[in-house]
Amino acid sequence: WTRAVGSGVTFLRRRLLSSVSAETGGDIEAVWFFHRHGDRTPTRPLLAGDRAGDEAAFWRSTLPDPATVAHLADRFPAAVHASYRPDEVFRDRAREPYGHLTGRGLAQMRDAGRAAAARYGSG
Repeated sequence: WTRAVGSGVTFLRRRLLSSVSAETGGDIEAVWFFHRHGDRTPTRPLLAGDRAGDEAAFWRSTLPDPATVAHLADRFPAAVHASYRPDEVFRDRAREPYGHLTGRGLAQMRDAGRAAAARYGSG
């Protein structure tokens, strides 16, 4: 996951973490990760006319399966702003399949989390 960000960031992170431990003799108490989201579908259709339906079907085929999404929603409930009204539809839902994390993107995020937990502990 670090290689995707770039070797300069990898070097900086290693140097920073090494210097914290070497200079202070202490333990690392927190680590912040800045990373890009995983693979997503385009934010809008790229084809027009009679091909638009085929394009939408293709991008729908790349989305994670609904059971996985439901499992993640149960495990990590979304914190929705207090102004949200239950009768409203989230803007992204109305745009489906555009602008959504793909199954591959979901796997990338899972792998990044597992790598971070393996390196720094899970809590």
